[in-house]
Amino acid sequence: MRLLSVVLERLARVWRFLQTPKGVRAGRACGWLAVLAILVWYLAMMAGRMGICAGGSDSSGYANNARLIMAGRLFAEQRRIDGVPGNLPPYTYVPLGFAPSGEGRMTPTYPLGMSALFVAASLGTSLNTGMTVAMGLMLFGSLGATYALARQSGLGRGWAVLCAGILAACPLFKCMSLQAMSDMPALFWTTLALVLAWASRERRWLAVLAGIVVSVAVFIRPSNVLVVVPMLWALGVDWRRWLWLGLGGMPGAAVWMLTNHALFGRYVATGYGDVSALFAWRHVGPTLRNYAETLPQLLPLLFLAVFAVCGRRRGDGTRAVAGMAATWVLVLAAFYAFYACTQETWWYLRFVLPTFPVLIVLSVCGLRWVCRRVEGTVPGWRILAARTVVVLAVGISLKVQLAASAKWSALEFGIFERAYPRLCARVEEVVPHDAVIFCMQTSGALFYSGRWTIVRWDLIEKTTARSLMAVAAKAGRPVYAVLFPFELDQEHCFRRGLAGRWAKIATVDDNTIWRLEDAAGDME
Repeated sequence: MRLLSVVLERLARVWRFLQTPKGVRAGRACGWLAVLAILVWYLAMMAGRMGICAGGSDSSGYANNARLIMAGRLFAEQRRIDGVPGNLPPYTYVPLGFAPSGEGRMTPTYPLGMSALFVAASLGTSLNTGMTVAMGLMLFGSLGATYALARQSGLGRGWAVLCAGILAACPLFKCMSLQAMSDMPALFWTTLALVLAWASRERRWLAVLAGIVVSVAVFIRPSNVLVVVPMLWALGVDWRRWLWLGLGGMPGAAVWMLTNHALFGRYVATGYGDVSALFAWRHVGPTLRNYAETLPQLLPLLFLAVFAVCGRRRGDGTRAVAGMAATWVLVLAAFYAFYACTQETWWYLRFVLPTFPVLIVLSVCGLRWVCRRVEGTVPGWRILAARTVVVLAVGISLKVQLAASAKWSALEFGIFERAYPRLCARVEEVVPHDAVIFCMQTSGALFYSGRWTIVRWDLIEKTTARSLMAVAAKAGRPVYAVLFPFELDQEHCFRRGLAGRWAKIATVDDNTIWRLEDAAGDME
């Protein structure tokens, strides 16, 4: 009977559409074609600026983890120089994205969820292509999930499209979608979980899918488990929906715990180690200041969220959606207010990026309430007045977001990441495969791209570096260094961690490749 009622409802919608005047139908069709054209342009523009590759710490970590998963392994082997006397610092051969684990082994620092998605998307193609496909699909899915959440909040199709558009224009969303980072995927999976949880009020079985989605979100970032708190608004006291949620989420939770035990010896653990020292009350004030200064530039209509529940009658289901959205914002923003990194700069608000879809929906709900108030106070011109309010609000929002994107170079982050594969390709040309490479920023990318032995110059002393170089020379292995500009600026680059006299042999995008000329000498 439920299926029959759904079919009849769809047929009724089609009939009502056919009954509308041709001019109205043509206008609607043109409007949706315009939206489709803008969406295609946006996705093409973002695809042209993506730098989904093994780059810095995060992106190389996910790429290296994906390669481990494809090989059916959880640990990676350190590439060592045999015959070095004495005990070396534990991170000597450990590139970014890994942590030492026992003799000669490394464990992934970052959760495996992102890497597993990359592997799934690369079936039938290369891992590099699969990474780009996965990020592109989640980018598109984030806009779709935001649209769906807006519709559940009682907004019409036009308002829902506006919500997706505001997210698409957000500098932080664009920045985190152009590189292999977990922030945009965290946004997608947590927003999808909220959408499915709310939809389970009508179709209880969707709570199973919500549970599966939550488990994926936790695999991507463990703090995403907090999304269960706002789901209380959707699932309520219906024990059957909670049962379905648990049945959907428990298999993923079991795999997550067993993986942690295999990697770290504990069922509840992460590769980050003990991060309790990074959470403290002293960080709350600076973080709140960063929220207050940065969020209005990322989401200019944010102040309208205070009107989100205005005019909603008690018992109205959409009021509960607003409560669910507000709870998600408060829970995640409060959690990361204690975190040391959230206060540092604008792009460190990426940790609260998963709340942006609900913030946008609340803001647009507030804008709609303002428009209705304008309609009631300007008789005769109410439609024109309301549309003027919308145009002004959208125009101001877009202008502020575009200015912020330009100021922060939000669309350049993917292009910056492309420097890593270009540099690695050049290293492949000029550095022998049996070489020892001293590096830091490029360590994860070089570990992914070749078979060189990686040595972390930033974590060893000068005497240790000389010992490593002497053993490498005895074994007939050449020694090189690959450095970013900021590494050269650090005082201990050549004076401490990099002993010897070096010759620069290549430059790629201001990044340099050096060859060791004399281990006993020093740079002048």
